[in-house]
Amino acid sequence: VSAGTAADRAAMDEYARQVAEGKDAADAADKDLEQAKTGLADAKADASEKDEAYQSALKAAQDAKDALDKAKADAVGTTPEAISAEQAVRDATDAVSRAQAELANANATLADAQSKLVAAQSAKDSADSVLAAAKQNKDAADAKTAAASAAYEQAKADLAAAEAGASG
Repeated sequence: VSAGTAADRAAMDEYARQVAEGKDAADAADKDLEQAKTGLADAKADASEKDEAYQSALKAAQDAKDALDKAKADAVGTTPEAISAEQAVRDATDAVSRAQAELANANATLADAQSKLVAAQSAKDSADSVLAAAKQNKDAADAKTAAASAAYEQAKADLAAAEAGASG
């Protein structure tokens, strides 16, 4: 009985430890998952912003090119206007290049955030499986406790029968 009680106490302590570990791991994984989701949302917003800037720069480049073509067609002799229109086209082309670089950076940030989200989800799943294993261990310990209790009750009954036989 004493050994059964000690085993029961040890099993319950181990179960409590495993449940606490599983809960801590699950909480940490949930926190990582939330951070990854926030990072992903930020990265998506940043990528969207950069895409809008890129589209705007493309439109500005096209407008500048159209202005250059018009200036060339309208005034063959007015070179200062043609020169300024060519400069506007170069400036717009530079703006498009910068917007493309920013968009590439935003897409890299988005991909990084998505990989962090996948890692956080994996950690959460792992913590959930640890918690499930701890619950199985607790169930096994409960079954051992029940068996020990039944053996104890049987021993008490046998002792009572033996005492009754001895007194008779």
